[in-house]
Order: sequence, then C-alpha cells, then structure tokens
Amino acid sequence: MMLFRYRHNNLVYLLGFCDEGDEKILVYEYEFNGSLERYLSSNTLTWAQRLKICIGAARGLEYLHNPPGTQHTVLHRDVKSAHVLLDQFWEAKIADLGCPK
Repeated sequence: MMLFRYRHNNLVYLLGFCDEGDEKILVYEYEFNGSLERYLSSNTLTWAQRLKICIGAARGLEYLHNPPGTQHTVLHRDVKSAHVLLDQFWEAKIADLGCPK
C-alpha cells in the first residue's frame, strides 16, 4: 500500500496488486518504449535524448530519496538501465521500486 502514495512524473505508477496465497503480483503502467537497457548500445538515441533520460531518472531517484511531506524515504537498491522505462515521449520512469532481485 505504501507504493501507491508515491506519485512523480519520473516514476512508473503502481496500478494494482494481487496478494492471494502464493500469488504476489504488482501491476504497473505500461511504458511504450520499454527499458533504457535495449537502447544503450545502439545509435537510436541522440546525446540530447540520453541526457534528458539521465536527468529524468535522477529526478525520480531524488523524489524517492527526499520525498515531500510525511512519506518515507525509499532506497531503490537495484538501479540499472533495465529499471529505467521510457514512455512515448522518451521520458524516463523509474520502475521496480524497492524490489531487488
């Protein structure tokens, strides 16, 4: 329930969850361009786009580490390009909050 409180333009929104018996599922919004991981070794992204993505990811992490109000700090603990998703406008969205693998 705690993850529902975190809303920021650079975070993937948690839409719902299932916690029945052994089934534990988190449902997040879909991001059109997938993860940053699949674009890093290609020439698809310009340097300007890469910089914009880095700044967006940093803003999302800053929000988690210094949340406004009475929200608790969330340390991601597994930041990597696979957990930076890109929407249809190439905006970075941090995913897999607090769920290290």
